[in-house]
Amino acid sequence: MRRTIAAQMITLLLLLTACTDGGAEKTFETLRQTAQTSQISATATVTVLGTDTAETFTYDYTETDSGCEMSVTGPELLAGVKAHMAAGETTLEYDGVSLPAPLNENRRAPLTAMGQISDAVRNGHLDLIWREGNFTVVQLIPEDDEAVRLYLHSDGTPAAAEIIFDEAAALRCEILDWNTKRGTDDESNDPNLG
Repeated sequence: MRRTIAAQMITLLLLLTACTDGGAEKTFETLRQTAQTSQISATATVTVLGTDTAETFTYDYTETDSGCEMSVTGPELLAGVKAHMAAGETTLEYDGVSLPAPLNENRRAPLTAMGQISDAVRNGHLDLIWREGNFTVVQLIPEDDEAVRLYLHSDGTPAAAEIIFDEAAALRCEILDWNTKRGTDDESNDPNLG
């Protein structure tokens, strides 16, 4: 009798786990499909990890037809600085001055974090998915030595992310106001067009 009850309990737990994983994967795939046909905008607070001093930057990120725009809102000393990165390029432009991105060999360039996250959502290999507290955590592999660990709210919108290089966290990102809008090259999917 005890073995039967134990076997039934184990079977029930396995079924519940399978349902949860499938639901989490479906939630992520919905996010991925939306991101692939949309332009993303968000406010991000990015902390650079692995340095002697914890540097934190806050900026607004907006994708455009030609790339992406970043506008720094914090720290106060840098507030108002704007940068642009053209699609497919690895150079940030600040008011006509171009600098390579990432800015160092450890790839800890805070202004490129949201671009790396949105690219991983669209194109990264889905490596792992699990629940952590109230969040669904998705680990994506965009490149061999890079991982993006994405924390999703229950509605599937990103809450936070960690960018990991060579198995060490390099950037931690709190994502606020994640929004998507249809790109101008994909207007046929707009529900208002018919």
